Amino acid sequence: MVTPIQSPRIPKIFISIFLLLTLGIGITGFYYYENQKRHIKREKQNELHTICDLKVNQIANWRKERLGDAEAIFKNTLFLQYLRRCLKTREISEIRKEILNWMNSLLKLHDYNSIFLLDAKGEGQLSISDEKESLGPYAQGLVKGVIQSRKVTFLDLYREEKSGHIHIDILVPLVPESNDTLPVGVLLLRIEPNKFFFPFIQSWPTPSPTAESLLVRREGNGVVFLNELRHQKNTALTLRLPIVGKQSVAVRAVQGVEGVLEDMDYRGVKVLAAVRAIPGSPWYLIAKIDQEEIYAPIREHAIFVITLMSALILSAGVIVVFLWRNQNVRFYRKQYENETERRALIQHFEYLTKYANDIILMADRNWKIVEVNERALESYGYTRDELLRMDARNLRSPEERLLFEDQFKKLEEMKGLMLQTIHQKKDGTTFPVEASLRIIEVEGETFYQSIIRDITERKKIEEVLQRNEERFRELYDDAPVAYHELDLEGHITNVNRTELEMMGYTTQEMIGQPVWKFIVEEETSKESILAKMAGNKPPARGLERNFRRKDGTTFPVMIDEKLLKDEKRRIKGIRSTIQDITERKRVEQEREKLIHELQEALANVKTLSGLVPICASCKKIRDDKGYWNQIESYIMKHSEAEFSHGICPECARKLYPELYDEEDDGRSTPDSSGQK
Repeated sequence: MVTPIQSPRIPKIFISIFLLLTLGIGITGFYYYENQKRHIKREKQNELHTICDLKVNQIANWRKERLGDAEAIFKNTLFLQYLRRCLKTREISEIRKEILNWMNSLLKLHDYNSIFLLDAKGEGQLSISDEKESLGPYAQGLVKGVIQSRKVTFLDLYREEKSGHIHIDILVPLVPESNDTLPVGVLLLRIEPNKFFFPFIQSWPTPSPTAESLLVRREGNGVVFLNELRHQKNTALTLRLPIVGKQSVAVRAVQGVEGVLEDMDYRGVKVLAAVRAIPGSPWYLIAKIDQEEIYAPIREHAIFVITLMSALILSAGVIVVFLWRNQNVRFYRKQYENETERRALIQHFEYLTKYANDIILMADRNWKIVEVNERALESYGYTRDELLRMDARNLRSPEERLLFEDQFKKLEEMKGLMLQTIHQKKDGTTFPVEASLRIIEVEGETFYQSIIRDITERKKIEEVLQRNEERFRELYDDAPVAYHELDLEGHITNVNRTELEMMGYTTQEMIGQPVWKFIVEEETSKESILAKMAGNKPPARGLERNFRRKDGTTFPVMIDEKLLKDEKRRIKGIRSTIQDITERKRVEQEREKLIHELQEALANVKTLSGLVPICASCKKIRDDKGYWNQIESYIMKHSEAEFSHGICPECARKLYPELYDEEDDGRSTPDSSGQK
């Protein structure tokens, strides 16, 4: 009876290994999941906190800038005189025209939608707007209070009842020089939040299907949402939630709770939110993301970990079961696989060699050709038998054969060589090639393998590119403005001749140096340039700096920058255009000096104004004390004008008729002595 062969039992050592692997996989998977969970949650909390802080700081700075504009107007006493004069003397068209020009420039330079000049009653006298925009009764009703307060007033977001538009208004009282009299009007600066303010609040720096930032404030016993919301339309200044009752992130915000919170939003959806009050305002900023979105990656990690753990445990069991049974089989299988792979590689190499696009030659120790591919036959024009009888050196042009011995020595030393040379066809024509030479050992014998590429077309292209490069370099160097290029560290990599002449340096002295070394505002420039390289700041347009020449002198320049990017649109440097604006600065200084001199001259000019009582008969003028004065003495007293006396032709005829005959045409005029 033949005893059947029984499968041997699995040794205890393999069972122990399997149990240890299972335990290790389970513990590792659990700690990995917990760590990933904490990491994702912490990362989202930090992201929300950072975004919230960034937006709060930007909004606070935006409010300071708008108040700064208003304060600058409020403290500009000279310009306020023009505004008050415009309100009092409406018929002076030149003043109104100048004020309209100023209002238009203020509108373009800042994000104001409309500017109104109001009198003390709140009635509009001058206005300018990007679109048809009425003043509205709400803003008009606040004019009197602003005039009484004598302070710049920043109105909170409100909706105009008549037009339905949402506004932010800044009221600037026009205060006279004397504090004993009331202001004569108000300048109203209007901001349209839908154009800049709301889109800025709603923006989010990273892609997210639920992320949202919103602005709220407290009104009585409720909280009102100030901007348009992502998940609910037409909510600005309309959506309100009661403070008492169901808790939410918005309610906790107006109650003074700040930081990262987990609560419901206005939809009743659980969110993770960062809350901060905006300094100097009744506003609270909320940056939030749905918890569903935050914890989705955690659930994905849980599924991944469970799947991975199951697969690993199953794999461990399979490995343990079959490891001991396959120990001997693996060796023979490996031998078989290696032999199969070797044969496949040989066949693959032979195929590649035969049909490759490059010429492939193999020569023996004496450089006699022993193997060639099809490309070699096509390129040189020889038959296979002709090439196999040739010396590889004879494939070169006669001139290049003289260099063979030196190149052969380098090949022997380096065991490989890459070079460019000239080869010759059977018909005597030559063509440039790039050859890769290698020494190989086959069964103890040395052979030389050459992989040769015809580079005729590449040479033609290089010649064209070289001509174009020389032309571009000439245009670059002789440009009427200075150019330089910077790498990611802010070091100069290229500079044209115009800038070298402007600065007084040589190319070697500027290349490789940080550009801020040549700028007077060194630290400011360094910080700004590195921020642009990091993509945190846009390139400059019309930036003014002061450059320092090699001799130590400085001069003002205007800089325009362009970011240089690689094929993947990543920033790799900056190209700058520099113009010397010394002459322009000199002209501006002279103009400012002339304006100052004219203003001083105008301040010293005496002028007559108001109603002047004058006698209809004798032309005498009555002064403030009731006395009648000759017109000459009155004008000389109240101005810097002086008089000289003469007599007109009509009066001369009346006073001295005897001096004129009948034929006198009146063109002769007697002087002060009565003679002609």
